[in-house]
Amino acid sequence: MLYRPFRNTDPRRLVEIWRSHSACRGLVQPMSVALLDEYVLSKPYFDRRGLIVAVDDSAAGEPNPVGFVHAGFGPNERGDGLDTSAGVIAMLMCHPLEARTEIERELLVRGEAYLSERGARRIRLGGVAREAPFYLGLYGGSAMPGVLESDEPLLAVARAACITGDCGDSGYCAIGRRTVWHRELATLRPVVDRTQMQIRRRANVEVVLDPPAASWWEACVYGPVDRLRFDLVGREDGARWAWAEFWSMDAFSAKWGVRAMGLKRIEVAADQRREGLATFLMGDALKQLAGDGVALAEAQADDDDLSSTALFRKLGFVEVDRGTIYEKQVPAAVSPPKTRTEAPPKVVKV
Repeated sequence: MLYRPFRNTDPRRLVEIWRSHSACRGLVQPMSVALLDEYVLSKPYFDRRGLIVAVDDSAAGEPNPVGFVHAGFGPNERGDGLDTSAGVIAMLMCHPLEARTEIERELLVRGEAYLSERGARRIRLGGVAREAPFYLGLYGGSAMPGVLESDEPLLAVARAACITGDCGDSGYCAIGRRTVWHRELATLRPVVDRTQMQIRRRANVEVVLDPPAASWWEACVYGPVDRLRFDLVGREDGARWAWAEFWSMDAFSAKWGVRAMGLKRIEVAADQRREGLATFLMGDALKQLAGDGVALAEAQADDDDLSSTALFRKLGFVEVDRGTIYEKQVPAAVSPPKTRTEAPPKVVKV
């Protein structure tokens, strides 16, 4: 088995590997070269050395790629560059017809080595929310959730990479969980009570089409998708009390057969919290989305985010999947395994 960096001739083969992957709710199918290019390869921080391909060259004829791992880095605090101390194994796939366990293990080690050699001191298996550099719009749903429970092949890789007992340097630990929530908008009934009626008299909901990105990182991650922001603005003071931003999940919409929007984030001003504003804003936003032909809204929240969980339940969202966040501490550089790699081209002197 040969392990080498990505080549420009690989996309078609990588798409074939993706299409052969076990179907799950949060995996866009059918994958295409155009989608791979738009959501992954066109990112300005894409590094071909971080996309490592396993190639079976044992048979006669053209070597056949059978798996790949894609490693990258999350953003720094300002969102204007990469944080090379925070590594991410963004994707790992292997053709199901191959003897995949050994190949997957080898790919994971090589992905970790790529990250460690560039300064990573912690590595997460599966992209998580803001830290995910690739595959938003193709995997996970409205955000990157770590490793989905419905993604059995990747979940098996993650569990095999975990250790039992105390966390140490030899493996991954599950450090958190996320829940994926869905709301079918055809049956939407916004919450109506005294508090909500008072808010309606005091504030307006304003819609901002394609709002400006908050940072370079956000522009890179959300570049391929359309976004929509709903602002809750006080009628008297003109201040923005709360806002909720959604993005168009076009690739998932094609898979699910309904138009879907994902909740990117909802925020309430610090001095306006616990007054029912999030419930009012979300209810109004979902109502407007339904009026525009959106049939499904998706949201995600960490399991320890009790306020978001309560909000989604109150609005009629139902749990459809769960993700686990796996992390590994890397105190020193990881050496790549001693298996065959692509030899450099020979230089012929004339």
